[in-house]
Amino acid sequence: MAKVKTEYVVVRWTTSKGRDTYGYNICSMLIDGNKEFSCNGGGYDMTGTVWADFIKSRFLGKLKKLNASKFYGLRFYNTKRQKCQNTWTGEHVNVSLDGACGMMPMETIMDKLKIKREFIVRNKNQELFCVSYPEQ
Repeated sequence: MAKVKTEYVVVRWTTSKGRDTYGYNICSMLIDGNKEFSCNGGGYDMTGTVWADFIKSRFLGKLKKLNASKFYGLRFYNTKRQKCQNTWTGEHVNVSLDGACGMMPMETIMDKLKIKREFIVRNKNQELFCVSYPEQ
């Protein structure tokens, strides 16, 4: 039986105080207390974006086995032919996972990859999840 890895994930919302981005929304993902992913601005699904970054960073090998035509937000781009394709074929093909398209497509991909995301608690500006998945 495969071992299960568990991580505690916090999705946190803050506001930028930076010179060029003052007032922008910031969505950050902290894993076991360490900030790993973030995005800023607005007008797109920022929560989906940090979850997509999480999925791609930990499950790139499994994403390559999926058919992009069946998963909204997943794309395989062949740099040699300069075209998108439905499957990953190896060299010259980049994997893209666009979380800005929404959280629901990311949840569909997580279900397919057997990533369990359990909501624990929400407070004013953050949500805590327990994420578990089979170790590769």
